[in-house]
Amino acid sequence: MNKTLRYEFIILLIETNKASNNKFYNLFRRAIQVAAWDGANTLAFFTGMITENAKLLLSGGLKKTKLCKEHWYGATQLAEDLMKMDNLNVEIVKNYIHDKLSWNYTTSEENVILKHNNQNYSSISNLVSFN
Repeated sequence: MNKTLRYEFIILLIETNKASNNKFYNLFRRAIQVAAWDGANTLAFFTGMITENAKLLLSGGLKKTKLCKEHWYGATQLAEDLMKMDNLNVEIVKNYIHDKLSWNYTTSEENVILKHNNQNYSSISNLVSFN
């Protein structure tokens, strides 16, 4: 899906939800969540950072596809945030999604640790530059 079209679609979902007085809130929230999430799993959202443990695994031969793309902010919360905003335009939505759904590479174990520890990065190995 074209990036601009994706953001316009999200705005349309938000406006339609508001026009329905939140009658189908959960349905619209899920659609916004998926649209944002699908667009955020691209290299454009990669921070350029990787944990030391993940980098060590890569240097040992692990394929990059086996690492986790760790998003520091949940897509459900992002959808709820956007649904509360007024006067949205493509630029605002684009910037908000890019800010909240950027990601780092971690190991799967580190991803679980972060999930259960309020995204506390001090509980896993340090972030370092991917290159």
